Amino acid sequence: MEGVEKDHQRSRECPFLGRRRDRDVVYSYATEGNVCYAQGSRKKQHWVFSEKRPFKRVSVKRQQDVCLNQEAWPSCRGYLAAKEKTSGEDQRS
Repeated sequence: MEGVEKDHQRSRECPFLGRRRDRDVVYSYATEGNVCYAQGSRKKQHWVFSEKRPFKRVSVKRQQDVCLNQEAWPSCRGYLAAKEKTSGEDQRS
């Protein structure tokens, strides 16, 4: 099963779920290939330095329970914060 195309109308996948290399494409099933763009994370590169990533890994279980279950999105703090942020950006435009 390949990922969902960019023009796919997401119905059950969280809009902030995507692949590491392309946030506009998502696997429509729970897999380690999906990541969360609602929250970034820090990747430790060296004992002193770290790099900010635009995404955060999300467990397969979490994807099954929340990311791929539209009714559960309101229980996700990352989803709510990102949705509020993007709503605010839309209003400023």
